[in-house]
Amino acid sequence: VTKEKERRNHPAINFNYDQILHDQSQHYRVLHIHQIPNESKHIFHGFINDFEHLEMEESNQSIDLPSEKEASVTKEKERKQKKIEKKKKKSQLEEESFNNEKKDKLRTSKDIYDRLKWNASTTKLMEGGESLDLSGVFIGYLDRFIGMRELAFNEYIPGGDIPFHRIYYFRSGGPAVAAGVGKVLVKPEHWPKDSIVIWDREGKIDLIFGSGISSKVPSGKLKNGKKSASIPKAQMEKEEKKNGKEEVKDSKENNGNGKEVVRPLFLDIPNNYSLHSSFKYNRFDQNWIVNNKDGLASEEKSGFSLLSFNVLYDIYDPEIVQCRARWPHLIDFLEESDADFIALQEVTLNFLKLLTAQTWVQKKYYISERVEDANRRESTVVPYGQILMSKIPPHANFLYDNLSKKYLISSFLLNGRVLHIANVHLSSDFRGDNSAVRRNQLAGIVQACNQAVKIEGGEEGGNEVIIVGDTNFTNQEGMDPSIPRYFTDVWKELQQEDAGYTFDVVQNPLAKILTKANQCRRYDRIFISSNVLSPSSIQMVGTELVEPSKATQCQWVPSLDSVLPDLIGKEEEKPLPLSDHYGLYATFSYSSSDNQPEYTRTDPPVHTSAVVIIPPQNLWNPIQFLRQQFDPSFVRWMPHMNLLFGFIKDEGENFDTASEVFTQALKKFEPFPANFHRLQNFQHGKACTLYLEPGRGNGEIKQLQKILQSEYPFCAEQSHKSGVGFIPHCKIAQLASGKDSTNKQTSWDKEYSDQWDGEWIVDRVYIISRVGDEPFRIKKTVFLGSSQKSHDAELERQEKLFDHPQWRTNASTEEEEYDAKDLEDDGISLEGFLKSNKLMCTASNQAKRMRVLDTLDKMCCETLNLEVNSNNRCVKLIGSAAMGFHHNKSDMDAVCCGPRNLDHAQFHQLLTSKIEEKGEESGVILVQVVGNALVPLIRLEIEGIDVDLLYTNCPQPTNLTENDLKKLSQASLRSVVGYLDTQALYGFLPEEKMEMFRSTVKAIKYWAIQRQIIYNGAGFFGGYAWSVLVSHIFAKFEIHSSEEGVEKFFEYFGDYDWKHPVTFDGNSAKGKYNSPQDQHLVISATSYPYVNASRNLTAGTKQILLKELKEAQEIFRREDSFRRKWEAASQPYDFFAAFKSYLKIELSSLDVIGHSQCKGYLDSKLVSLTLSLESLGVNVRPSSIIFTNLHEKVSWMKPSNFPFTATLFLGLAPGANSKGVDIGLPVGNFAFQFYKLDHFPTGAVIDIKQIKGTSKIVQ
Repeated sequence: VTKEKERRNHPAINFNYDQILHDQSQHYRVLHIHQIPNESKHIFHGFINDFEHLEMEESNQSIDLPSEKEASVTKEKERKQKKIEKKKKKSQLEEESFNNEKKDKLRTSKDIYDRLKWNASTTKLMEGGESLDLSGVFIGYLDRFIGMRELAFNEYIPGGDIPFHRIYYFRSGGPAVAAGVGKVLVKPEHWPKDSIVIWDREGKIDLIFGSGISSKVPSGKLKNGKKSASIPKAQMEKEEKKNGKEEVKDSKENNGNGKEVVRPLFLDIPNNYSLHSSFKYNRFDQNWIVNNKDGLASEEKSGFSLLSFNVLYDIYDPEIVQCRARWPHLIDFLEESDADFIALQEVTLNFLKLLTAQTWVQKKYYISERVEDANRRESTVVPYGQILMSKIPPHANFLYDNLSKKYLISSFLLNGRVLHIANVHLSSDFRGDNSAVRRNQLAGIVQACNQAVKIEGGEEGGNEVIIVGDTNFTNQEGMDPSIPRYFTDVWKELQQEDAGYTFDVVQNPLAKILTKANQCRRYDRIFISSNVLSPSSIQMVGTELVEPSKATQCQWVPSLDSVLPDLIGKEEEKPLPLSDHYGLYATFSYSSSDNQPEYTRTDPPVHTSAVVIIPPQNLWNPIQFLRQQFDPSFVRWMPHMNLLFGFIKDEGENFDTASEVFTQALKKFEPFPANFHRLQNFQHGKACTLYLEPGRGNGEIKQLQKILQSEYPFCAEQSHKSGVGFIPHCKIAQLASGKDSTNKQTSWDKEYSDQWDGEWIVDRVYIISRVGDEPFRIKKTVFLGSSQKSHDAELERQEKLFDHPQWRTNASTEEEEYDAKDLEDDGISLEGFLKSNKLMCTASNQAKRMRVLDTLDKMCCETLNLEVNSNNRCVKLIGSAAMGFHHNKSDMDAVCCGPRNLDHAQFHQLLTSKIEEKGEESGVILVQVVGNALVPLIRLEIEGIDVDLLYTNCPQPTNLTENDLKKLSQASLRSVVGYLDTQALYGFLPEEKMEMFRSTVKAIKYWAIQRQIIYNGAGFFGGYAWSVLVSHIFAKFEIHSSEEGVEKFFEYFGDYDWKHPVTFDGNSAKGKYNSPQDQHLVISATSYPYVNASRNLTAGTKQILLKELKEAQEIFRREDSFRRKWEAASQPYDFFAAFKSYLKIELSSLDVIGHSQCKGYLDSKLVSLTLSLESLGVNVRPSSIIFTNLHEKVSWMKPSNFPFTATLFLGLAPGANSKGVDIGLPVGNFAFQFYKLDHFPTGAVIDIKQIKGTSKIVQ
């Protein structure tokens, strides 16, 4: 019964156990409750206790109802009353049964999984026995189609295909029960003889927590058939804790500077709590997914802000609480607060639906609950509860859930320390004084925060705890002094003169209506316990009334229309408060005093550095031979065994400090012999990693890793990857699981074992790091024990060895290997230079590209109902990928040739449907459909390579005449011309000249990139135009090497008469061109309609190009060796030092598709802006680079509120008559045209600013 009963002075309403009846036609609700099934009673009891508005009595008293309902209700009650006595005994029996079941309640499969996953090393099934080995644990689950099946514990993926409710048992011992043909029947009698049942749903057996019938076995033994086991030590410890026998051991460690460092590590789940997921919005799948971040990385913050608000639920009295009118304004308020943490109470499923639909929430926050989980018992919002939103990912969430209350404690790593935030809604005094209950609730929360983290080197209170929310405290109550932690009431600390009534029955209309005590109360509070974190400010917020009809920014969810009635306009509209409570907004800062521990050795780990063992080079040959073919990380890593990965950032003195720390720690750890024993494998679902396992030295390597990790405890990823701790391994191959990987493992072991099992002495470890996508390099070497002597010469030799490009393999392949002979003083091998700058495509990457082409061709053939024919594919490569101008990171361009009766729009629809139908099986990821461009295309991703797929309804694009091409649509013509141009360039030279031609084109493009003059969208030459210029040279002259091709290129075009069009074959141009205007140079395309490939040139960019060609010509004439010529000519153009003024254009978008559209706008409209500025007499030089998310790479730019930004700069200089000219009109028009796009990217913003060249700028 709602508070309406109290307010309207209705007579007492008693309850009969019969059925639930809601009479919503009146101004009150009557609840009859009867005959609840045992399996549902926990829901009912939770409902009673959570609402705290109901009193249960067994009574047959009549219920006073309004007269118009009296007759029908009386008749109904008489009928029911005849059954009451008969059912009374049955109800009592059911209640007794329910109570017994409650006592025997079994912990969930999720609880068991969490405990085993994170605490296997401390869990023992037999008293005095060994710790549980997860590699020998198996999970039995019910397949909906086959029946019971088993899989290994380490193969189970939470949140994957097998939900927790389909898990029926955990067992240990013996191998997994083999799968039969057609179906698998897994029963206890099929288990190996030495199996032990750990947890069984049907048998109510639990050896981990001792729940179910496990606690009733007096001897400590549980039996299931022939299997028996002991009550685990974990259960005994649990009992000891209840009896006050628990001992807490603290240890302290010196950080090398004489200061003690508090190092928190999560070791256990608090009693009566379970792990609870947090969620992050996935922009691509457009849903909230489980946050999978490992949580080991510590965030660095000087402080943060916290908002607490009781939102007032929608469960009763819609005409009073008016959620439909309030909530949109409340959502807007939460957005404006922009707090780092937002703690909300009385959240219902409806409010959660509205909140999680907001773009700003999806973009900025992790959240502790999602709508999809509302039907789960663990849900924190059914019927109502608390959620926490945070801008940083939680390390863990711990959920306390009993029949009356749920609390969520979220834990974060900030500045190398643990921060617990407990969002609470304590019991109210609605049914009497509950102050003692609240004290117990708070004591339990504090105890849980202590138990969740082991404090190494810290006293009680060594980590930060914030308790926030609706405490329901009276004005005389505070934090109980018996709680063994010192807590500060933030409001009393900072606002001593203000009463701080967040429940104000005088000023707040809703509080006035809903109050029982009719007193102003400071219900909402924030408490903090910390020795390094201090409250800076606190204020009461959300105190203003809002106009219900006023427009909001909140994105309404239409499905809420049916559950939240719109009362606006049905009665006199009055201003409303956001809730019956006011909110609290507080800020906190970390202390910088000398008392604060230093965290130089608890930096957050990154995956660009590691501590490793590198085997000697005489063992590399077989290892690198296999890795080159089967290990995707071959180029990035040398042969190695990870000890710590990730590790700290390679910046400042981090590595110097680490080297000194490790040297000190390893003083007494002597060098030891080691060898590789055999190939082993890690299974990851459908993938398999083959690795070399050390034989001799395995134990010493584990001990070495333990010592290093103890110095940097946050770098613990390698010891957490498996259930058995750290496993020394040297990765050889990444393969698909199955027979093939098994066969390879067996055959390689036989073939190469005699080559890699040689013994060596491990006398050092290496600290390595990489920059971007470059390979790892050795930065520091740490020697073990007595070998810590002078090794300067050895260090220098090792670092030189691994810095050389040849470190990647010892195999003698011409494609990969080049050395100093390519860089002699009297000349340079251009191919060697291109390889060293990663401008050549490796054989493995080329093989991958052929697989991509096969996959794409097969997909398109299936879409068009064509037969796959590798000799005449329907998908044909075009552009640089077809010509061989590409490198490992290049994308691929292709065109699909389809039937004449199918246009590009129909093809796009068919192909996207086929990709969606096949799903992940196809290996094709759909990125974007660009149907409205001059050349429509589909953007795809296959095996990590970006593919732009065009379409033409010309099924056989060979031997086409101009008349044939004229019959095609413009979209189809532009697509097929790309293929024809490629074929013309590829076919005009003999095969023996093609490799020289390719190297020359790559070199010229590299020079153009260095000088920032290759970008068609900015008014320069595009890649195709540069290729035509090079082909013109090869057609005009006899070229004998790529070096000669480059020299001839600059010599020829440095003095070229551009009144004559340039053609690829040196012949006369076939196109009809107007007399070249001042800004145009004509580079004729090879195929009809023979467009000018340089048509985007402006007067300014033309002069820039001619100047660059002339300067390169002069350099090549001046220098005497090709090496010096090339080095001088290809020096990078210092764009950001060349001008005193720049125009910065930044387009911000909400998703990948919007980002692509923004870059497309720059590509298509930048030349127009350049022409407009030049018409005012301004000299303009556009940058040839569009930066993505530049604010993440440079310090002088402010952080963006958008996930994607595209930034481009234009250098500006005054012309002869343009001093003081106003460029506002063309700039404003450029921005205006962006917002008028037909397919405008939703939520995108354009920002254009003029900045000074003397300011901080991109380097």
